[in-house]
Amino acid sequence: MSEASKAIWKFPIAVPGGVVTMPYGAQILTAQVQGNTIMLWAVVDPAEAVRSTRRFEIVGTGWSFKESDKRYIATVQQNGFVWHVFEVVGALGRLVSALV
Repeated sequence: MSEASKAIWKFPIAVPGGVVTMPYGAQILTAQVQGNTIMLWAVVDPAEAVRSTRRFEIVGTGWSFKESDKRYIATVQQNGFVWHVFEVVGALGRLVSALV
C-alpha cells in the first residue's frame, strides 16, 4: 500500500487572526510574511475531501492573551510590528465539515 501524495499549501491570515479552511489533517509548518501578508504553510493531502475549519490568533508583543487554549506556531515581523501566531485548540478551535 502506497502513502498518499502530499503537498505544501499556503493560507493567508490577517491580524488579529481568524479562521482558515484547509484539508482535514493538515500539518501546520510555520507562519511567515510574504509580500505584506502573513501566510501559514501546511502539509496537506490535496485529495482529502473533508475540510477542517481551524482558528488562529495573532498576538502583538506586549498584548495580554489566554495561553491555555493555544498552540504556538511562529513569530513574524511585519511593517515594524512583531506578531506571534497561535492556533486555537480544543472544542472551539476546530470544526469539521464534509465537502458536498
